[in-house]
Formats: sequence, structure tokens, C-alpha cells
Amino acid sequence: MIKVVSILIVCLFLTSCMNKLAVSALSVSTAKESEPIDMLSATCGNLKLTQDCSWYSGPNRKIMIGNKFLTVGADEEGKTVAVMQDKDKCGVFDLDCFTLGSNEAYKSVKDLYEKNDIVTNSVTPMASGATIYGYLLKLDKDGYTILKNKTVNK
Repeated sequence: MIKVVSILIVCLFLTSCMNKLAVSALSVSTAKESEPIDMLSATCGNLKLTQDCSWYSGPNRKIMIGNKFLTVGADEEGKTVAVMQDKDKCGVFDLDCFTLGSNEAYKSVKDLYEKNDIVTNSVTPMASGATIYGYLLKLDKDGYTILKNKTVNK
């Protein structure tokens, strides 16, 4: 019995390390050192996202930057922003689509923020396994208002 428990603990530890390494390899460069947020346990509440976030589907404001559709949500001050690939653009099992789309979504938002003198203090990947579903950005000031101005009706 002790041997089985020991093996399970080692497997859980290795899986956790492998997931972190996989996410780090796939993340945008500014997020490579961040501990990923586990999407299976992430909620609007524990991420403190009070604007445009549903307990059921997570961040839910649909915006468009250039030709990219994104889904976003934020805290009350607009200084913590979740940026995700629009869920409707990927098939349920198209995990590469989520990772690549989330990286592109982040880069679109980063460029918009740079043009508007909004500093991104930290970038944390939101992932499950080796799939990145989005990024949580911590900003120096309200960066959400500018994203809300990009809202699209779908």
C-alpha cells in the first residue's frame, strides 16, 4: 500500500512538472517564468474578475482587435485582465487552436496597450495540461476600458 501511494505521489509531481514545462515551452515569452493558473480550478471569483465574467463560461466579453476575435474579462478597476482566444473559433478538441489563438490574442492586446502607454506588469498563462486557454495580465492602470471599446455583437 505504501508503495502504491508513493508511486501516485511521484506521478502527480511529475505530471505537474511536465505540464509546467510544456506550458512554459508554448507560452509567449513574457509568461515563460510564470506559474500557470490551472483552468480546472480557476473561477471568476478566485481570479477576482468582476466585469464580464460568468461562473459558467469564464470571461465573456467578445471583442475584435484587427481581424482577431477575443474573449476578455476584468477586475473592478480594469487592472487585472483575462485575455482568451474566442471559444467559438476553436473546436472542442482542437487544443492547438486554443494555444495558438491565445498567444495571438495576447500579442494583439499587448500591441494595443503599448500604443496607449499601458504597462503590463505581469503575464500568467491560464492552462490545463499543455493547452493554454488564455492569459491573466496585471496592468499599471485601467486597460479594460480600451478593450470594451472593441466589443462586437455576435
